Amino acid sequence: MSKKVREPKQVFQPDTSLPVDVVKVICFEHLKGRGRSIRCPLCGKLMKNYKRSINRKMVVALVLLYKRNALEKGRWVPVQDIYAPGQGGDYAKLRYWGLVEAGDKRTAHKNSIGYWRITDLGKLFCEEKIKVFKYAVVYANECIGMAGDQVDIVQCNGENFSYPALMSR
Repeated sequence: MSKKVREPKQVFQPDTSLPVDVVKVICFEHLKGRGRSIRCPLCGKLMKNYKRSINRKMVVALVLLYKRNALEKGRWVPVQDIYAPGQGGDYAKLRYWGLVEAGDKRTAHKNSIGYWRITDLGKLFCEEKIKVFKYAVVYANECIGMAGDQVDIVQCNGENFSYPALMSR
C-alpha cells in the first residue's frame, strides 16, 4: 500500500519564459516565510519550507561538542565522539542556528564528512548566556529564517531535565 502524497495547491505560476535562475528566485521568494509548498514550474519537483525545532537530542550533542572542543582547544571533532550510534543526525541541524559548523561545505545532495566544531554562539548558548529562536525555517537544506519564541538551553530540554546533570557528564 503506497502512501498518498498530497499535491500542493498550484495558485502560483511564474513566467517560465524568464531565465531559469530568475524563475528559481521568484519561486523561492514566493515560498519564503509562508510554509507552503508548490511544484516547480520547471522540473516538477516539490518545493517546500520546513520548520525545524531545536530539541533535547540536539542540545545533548551540543553540550558534548562543547566539552570536547574545550579539551581539544577548538579543533574539529569527529561526529562519532558527539553522538551515539542510532541517535540520528539531529546534531547537524544545529548549524541552522549557527551553533555548530561542519568541517566542509554541506549541500542538499551531499552530507558533511563528519567533523564538527562549536561556534562562539554555540558556546554562549551552552553557557546560558544567550537564547535562540525555537524554530529554523529551512528550504533546500539552507536556513532561510527563524520563527517562534526565543528559548534558552534549559527550555529546549523539556520537563524533568537537569541542566547541571548534563553538564557534569
